[in-house]
Amino acid sequence: MTICINDKILNDDKIKAQHLYTFLQLAQIAEDYIAVFTLRELMELVKCKDKETVIKYLAVLVDNGYIEKLEPTNRKSTYKLNKQFFYK
Repeated sequence: MTICINDKILNDDKIKAQHLYTFLQLAQIAEDYIAVFTLRELMELVKCKDKETVIKYLAVLVDNGYIEKLEPTNRKSTYKLNKQFFYK
């Protein structure tokens, strides 16, 4: 699968490599720009063992408009990815 991202996210000083990697992992699992996952699943995808760190990654992406938190789906976290920043 190929994922293309807008260079704006690469040039954003508030976005570090770990945030970008998290965004790319969300883009990979997203269907119709919606990513549904458990925190444990996301921790495995981003290769991070600290739950609080992964939550902070998501918060940075939300605060900067790259993703939007939605209501949970079947007790799983649900986020909508901003489609202006990637396509696959």
